[in-house]
Amino acid sequence: NRAARIQTYLKEIANQTVLFDLGIQAHVARRYRDARIFFNTFGREFPRREVHNNIGLTYVGEAMEVRKKLITRGENMGPGFMFRYVLDDEPGIKKERIQRGGTRGGSLDPQISQLRKDMESLLTEAGLSFERAIKLDPDHRESYWNLASTYLLADNAPAAYGVIAGNYVKRFGQDAMSSMLLGITAY
Repeated sequence: NRAARIQTYLKEIANQTVLFDLGIQAHVARRYRDARIFFNTFGREFPRREVHNNIGLTYVGEAMEVRKKLITRGENMGPGFMFRYVLDDEPGIKKERIQRGGTRGGSLDPQISQLRKDMESLLTEAGLSFERAIKLDPDHRESYWNLASTYLLADNAPAAYGVIAGNYVKRFGQDAMSSMLLGITAY
């Protein structure tokens, strides 16, 4: 009877990891809301750093889509470089067992104002997910990078600086990525 329970448990784990894999596929296909549903469903059973990191990236992906819309409407969205984000492609369990550009006060166009609010909200949710990922696994460097990059996208260089100088460098020491991110915060 115990062997049957273990076998059932292992099958459930395998079934749940399919949800994580579907989340990865949806993210790659830029179906960020679908990806978030898969990751959230998986995360209810297995609340791991990888899940929260990837949920944060679904919000960043949506925010980047909103950013593209703002750019096509003539909004100045700051420098055109892409921040480095790291999507976790493994669930972390064993299967066997904004306000930039235009005017500082915001646009008079209600559609642009709404897009800016949407982008801000998405980036806030992304930041919260990356903070949860760091809390679950404070030794995962990429979660700090993702959080700092999200703050930079949200035009919050002081918060990005705090993540890197105040947390990352203290934990891991100075490296190429922290130097780059600190340099960007000074821009």
